Amino acid sequence: MFYRVVAGTQQYRAAGGGVYDWSNALLGLPCPHLRNRRARFWFTKMGWKRFGQSLIRGLKEEGFTVVIKTCRSPTHSAIVYEDNWQVAILPDKEEYAAGSKNRPE
Repeated sequence: MFYRVVAGTQQYRAAGGGVYDWSNALLGLPCPHLRNRRARFWFTKMGWKRFGQSLIRGLKEEGFTVVIKTCRSPTHSAIVYEDNWQVAILPDKEEYAAGSKNRPE
């Protein structure tokens, strides 16, 4: 099972007018450089426990709406990157076309 966090609009600003710094929640997560811009990153079960849960907690504390998407088993050819914490998956063309209207993701 893979997990993806999609943050919506921020409902309010933190005291002092700051923007949520999600980099602390993701500290230690590898950041590979992929050539394919369609790839979307999903947490593995291990990555969800280590990074994902603290990320959504921080986003919610800062007033963001948060949606958690899950994916059971993408086709192997759709996976363009994988490590212990995350996978990068190419969405199918219909999903990508529908999502393009709602960018950034």
